[in-house]
Order: sequence, then C-alpha cells, then structure tokens
Amino acid sequence: MKANADHGFREGLFVSLGFFVSGFNKLRVVTLMWVFLI
Repeated sequence: MKANADHGFREGLFVSLGFFVSGFNKLRVVTLMWVFLI
C-alpha cells in the first residue's frame, strides 16, 4: 500500500512539474513577444 501511495505522489509531482514548465514557457514566449513589439 505504501509503495502505491509513493508512486502516486511521484506521478503527481511530475504532472505538476510539467504544468509549471509549460506555463513558464508560455510566459517566456509572451515576454519575448512584448520585447519585439515594444
């Protein structure tokens, strides 16, 4: 049971990390667009 919970926790960590990275990349793209526009 403990190993299963640990696996789920690790999976959730990777998912949240993926969301953070994709959000950071979008933010960087928007920043680059602003830099080119101004």
